[in-house]
Order: sequence, then structure tokens, then C-alpha cells
Amino acid sequence: MNSWSSTTKIPQIPIVIDSKTNEHVSIIGMNYLYAKDELAYVRLNNLREQRFRCYRCKHVVILSCRSDPDSLHGHYYFFRHTPDVQCEWRYDSPSKAEIYQGVQEGFRHYELKQLIANTLNQLNGWTIISIDKKFVYSPKTNERTKPDLLATFGGKEIAIEIQLRGESPLRILKRHEIHKEREAYILWVTSNSRGHTSDDENESIDFRQVHKDIAYSNRGNRYIFTKELAAESVKRGKFILTAVYEYPEINDKAIKTSWQSINVPVDDLTFDSGNIYFVDSVKLQAVLRDRLRSEGLLSAKKLLTTKRPDSFENFQMLVKPVWPTFDKDEDILRLKSMYDEDFNERQLKLKKSIVRYFQSASWRTRMDGKWWKNTALAVSAHNFGIKSESDLRIVEKIILILGIPLSEHLCIDHKSHIRACHYFFDSKSFIPYRHLCKAAMIESVHGTEILLHPTITSRIEKESKIVVKSDDLDRFYEWFISAPNLHKSLLQ
Repeated sequence: MNSWSSTTKIPQIPIVIDSKTNEHVSIIGMNYLYAKDELAYVRLNNLREQRFRCYRCKHVVILSCRSDPDSLHGHYYFFRHTPDVQCEWRYDSPSKAEIYQGVQEGFRHYELKQLIANTLNQLNGWTIISIDKKFVYSPKTNERTKPDLLATFGGKEIAIEIQLRGESPLRILKRHEIHKEREAYILWVTSNSRGHTSDDENESIDFRQVHKDIAYSNRGNRYIFTKELAAESVKRGKFILTAVYEYPEINDKAIKTSWQSINVPVDDLTFDSGNIYFVDSVKLQAVLRDRLRSEGLLSAKKLLTTKRPDSFENFQMLVKPVWPTFDKDEDILRLKSMYDEDFNERQLKLKKSIVRYFQSASWRTRMDGKWWKNTALAVSAHNFGIKSESDLRIVEKIILILGIPLSEHLCIDHKSHIRACHYFFDSKSFIPYRHLCKAAMIESVHGTEILLHPTITSRIEKESKIVVKSDDLDRFYEWFISAPNLHKSLLQ
């Protein structure tokens, strides 16, 4: 069975485990949630970082892709196993791209190599060290690679690699790392159009992807060299290449990229950490992401005040349309902090409203429970323990024990926090909630005074075993004393 068909998108590995978050990731989610540069990073780094593993066999997997104009990024991405792994989800038939691996470089590769060498030999400042003969080694890992051409220019050693067919992103990255560790640079030269690679459709698909893999490993840049450019180089006395680079722009609150090109002498390129680039697409995209992140955070903050989402999940759903570039890895903690800060402010405001209600004339003179019932309905989605059937006399006394004054006479000066405790020892309807009274004594900023007061110690000494009544008032008490803490902040 083939692992790919032009009429189906059945992935070899439908679900992987993300070891960074320990969550399951479907291949559908991978294609939808990850941006192009993120997918490129996974392709280049997953075997080394071992982040994504097959859900079935737990082995590290490779992110592959096939051309698909209907997919979000122009390619459909999917995971596959490394050749040495045996797994129920693995398809064993090799693809045509795998068959091409190991095939010796063809005539066009040789012709382009000679064209570059002949051109450099006619330019001042360039010295060719070797043509497809010298191995170079990493000083750190002792791994080696043999560049197509090895040359020096302006005191810099440059490895020129010609890539006309598909190549493993891991091998692309490995070559970059070897030259970077040698404090040298790598210049990738690719062919200039899909039609020049092969008459075979699958090879053409891999060829287009290798363009992306090379560019993403080189700050979004790759290069083309032709006979016309060779003639222009000799005429101007400078090595001129066509730089093909990914240029990002903001469009409809999202970053859109396009491939652009310009003929440029190597003298005008930037040499940095093993890379040679004309435009630092990675840096430009980071700048645009920061701009969109700032705009997204402002839009998210506005949503908090206009929509009042009742959960963080709902908040994320609201944020997605106004912040399309929201990155779950980078932005989730910042968004959660924003939601928590707003939610805490709303909780603190609610706690203050509860205190004001028990301080109000409607409760003090008429014991009107209308406000409480309306509030219970409004916050029913939250587990605050605020229920329309709550015994408000219990709530009032607990607030007093915590040290919060409710009137001119119900305050600390009149020992209201102590007298409130008496109800839970003396009144039949209050006794089942004595456990809340004791908890509030300990939590109260006046707890020591309460516990040492003779009217309390004598009651504790005489108390008998009771049947504890546990209901929503337990949850209300837990919520009311939790952060953001109202009763202590009022008395600071």
C-alpha cells in the first residue's frame, strides 16, 4: 500500500504526542494550528529535539509533506516513521523520493558546478579550495560533509552546495551546523523552476519542498545561478546570484508571505552565523508578529470589558478571530495572565458588592433577598457557591467573624466579630454550620482575639458533637476567603 495517494489524505500517523506539552496532536490540528515557519522548524529539528512521537509506538517521527493547493500552506503535512522503526501504523512501501536517495548526481548538477567554478576563477577575491573533493569536519561532533565547491572570499570560507532534487531537511540542517561550527558559511544554489528538475510529478513536488527547507534553514533565502548570471558576473567582476527570499507583510491581521527575487552580488549579502542571506525573513516576521501581538493583546483586553467571557476557554474562542496570529506556545501564558487579572478584578468587585449588600438598608431593615437571587442567577456559570436558596443569616455572621464591619454598630469596636460566633454555638439553625464559624475564626485577622475570648473558650469547652451540614455555603466560604482576598485587604 502506498503511503500517499492523490485522491486521499489518510495519514500514516494520525496522532502524535507532543512531549513539550504532553498533549495529543492530530495531523489535522498540525496542518491548521501551525504556521509555515513553525512547520519548517519541526521538519528541520524534530529528530534532534525529539518533540513529536508516534502515539502508537512512541518513536520519534519525521514531518513530511506533499503538494496540495487546497491545504492551508500549499502543502499537506503528515508524520511518518524513520526507516528503522516497526509500527502498526507504518506503511512499508518506499516512495519515489526515497528511491531517488542515493542516486548519483546527474549531468545538470555537474554542469552547474562547473559553471560556478569557471565563473569564480575569473573573479578577483575568490579562491577555489576544492571542487567536490575535500571533506570538512565539525570541531565539536567530528561529523563531516563534502561540499560541491569550497572557496574563500573576503577572508571567509564558503561552502557552495548545489541542490536540484529533494533532500532530507535533517541533512540540510546538519550541513548548516557543521559549517557554522567551523565558523564558515554555506551558500545553497537551487534550480530556478519546477520544470527543470524531473518529468516525474513526485520528484517535482519534493523539489518544490526542498526550496522551502533550504530557505527556512537560511533565514528565508535561497539562490539561483544561470548562464546569464555567469556572463553578468564576469562582465561586472562580481559573483551575481538571484536571491529568492520570503517577504512577509501584514494583511487582514495576519502575516502573509510571498516569494520575491532580485539579482544581487555576493558582496551585498549578509554573512551571519553560518548563514548567507539578502533579507532576514525570520527577523522581519518576528517584528511583524510582535506588532500583531501588541494589537492582539489590545483587542483581547477590549473583549474582556465588552464580552465578559465566563471561562478562559471561551475567552480563547473570542480572541481567535481578532488575533489570527495568536501562538499558543508563546502567547498562552500572557493571555491567561490577562484573563486571570481581569477575572480576579471581577471577583473582587463581586465580593465588595456582597459586603455592600449586607451593609444596605434593604438587608439591614427588610432582609430583602432580591439582590442575592439576581446575583446568584448572573454568576450561575461559576462555582462560587452563591445560590438563591442560601441562608443569608449564615453568610452575614461569617462576614462579621472575618472582621468586616456591616454597620455603625456591627463592627469590631462593638465586638460584633465575637458575638457573631455565639450564634453557631447557641442557635439551633446555626449549629450545623459551626465548622464554618471555626474556619472563619482561624482565617479572621482577629482570630487570636476571638479564640482567647472567655465567651468563646467556655463554649468550645462545653460543645457537644453535632451533625455538620455541608452545602453550597461551604463552597461560598472557600471562594470568599480565596484570592483575591477581600477581608484582609479591607483591614490593611
